[in-house]
Amino acid sequence: MITKYLMVRAMAKYKYDKIFSDIKLNNGVVLQNRCALAPMLVGGASVDGTVDWEEVEYYRKRNRVGQLLIAGAASVSKYGKQNEFQNHIFEDEDIKELSKLAEALKEEGNKAILQIQHSGREAKGSYLQYGRTVAPTGMDFPWLDYRPEELSQSEIEEILGQFGAAARRAVEAGFDGVEIHGANHYLLQQFFSAYSNQRTDQWGGSLEKRMAFPVAVLERVKEVVEFTGKKDFIIGYRFCPEEVHGSNIGYTISDTLVLIDRLLEVGLDYLHSSTFSSSLDPGPAYKKATLTGNSEIPLNQQAYEHINGRCALVVCGQIKKPKDFLDALNYGDICAVGVLALSDPEYLVKMESGREDEIQLDVTGRISELGWTHGLIHMYETTDTPGLPPVKGFSRPEYYVEY
Repeated sequence: MITKYLMVRAMAKYKYDKIFSDIKLNNGVVLQNRCALAPMLVGGASVDGTVDWEEVEYYRKRNRVGQLLIAGAASVSKYGKQNEFQNHIFEDEDIKELSKLAEALKEEGNKAILQIQHSGREAKGSYLQYGRTVAPTGMDFPWLDYRPEELSQSEIEEILGQFGAAARRAVEAGFDGVEIHGANHYLLQQFFSAYSNQRTDQWGGSLEKRMAFPVAVLERVKEVVEFTGKKDFIIGYRFCPEEVHGSNIGYTISDTLVLIDRLLEVGLDYLHSSTFSSSLDPGPAYKKATLTGNSEIPLNQQAYEHINGRCALVVCGQIKKPKDFLDALNYGDICAVGVLALSDPEYLVKMESGREDEIQLDVTGRISELGWTHGLIHMYETTDTPGLPPVKGFSRPEYYVEY
């Protein structure tokens, strides 16, 4: 029986060799597989924004999802909270509770990454709590029922300091790295977008000036991390390849490639695309360039070829089955999973032991055993589920798409 078991594992490893191969990041850290936990807000924080026991247990159940485990966004500012039950990392008092989360993620020897973020105009949690949100430009947005305030020069400098302080706290909490959130229409993307950034000072106008804030955030984070002496600390950056909604153009893939070059000049261990391009999936995840670049080449392929090995590229979205992993690795170096993390945290163990047919995507009747937080359940029960993937067995029928 032992011999048969070892043979099955060996065959699985060979079959999925691409998935279980090592990858070395720019700082020298070696990851032993190409799988990552996609960062998702799981609604597990207490009402005061600190880590709750539910969230710790949620992540503990998912510490075998991959080698790179990225915890969902922690706000660097009290004016940057996307919702009221989002973790924050803007006070030193947050370190103690966040350390429990880092410990839970690292129990199986994997790398714990904390995504750090400022929601900018999308900080609905801050608006409800403090009656204020901020943005590069004070303007009305048709989908918001409030008008964000325009950031002053001194406030921009303050936020840069908050990102740096967040990185320092992440180090002290025991995390192995941070991911700077520059996607999902949050503050860094708002600065990069010509639609939402209509400033005429050093932080807006030309492409170079619209890049200035995201680049400055990375520079500040790197400066702080270097000061801590944590040489193997991982720094990643999440980006959205395009912001094009009909005639409303924030930026194109050509602009993003320029930003990528600038970020890589500063220095990164990985980039993380918020869009997955798949030749197997003809649905909404198959994104192609809208206006510029080669419109016949998927966005991530353009980014991947442009990066050309200068750092690792993480891709995500609709990666549910082994064939999806193998296909996604044509467009990036590491696959980040959301649906699988939510529905079957043991999927990787099953793949490695030749039991991929046992992977479960339907969460019906399994919510408790999967350790979903009350906040996560609430987000799936309501109509407001930003950034969360459709999950069979718990989504509204019109929200779930079978692939």
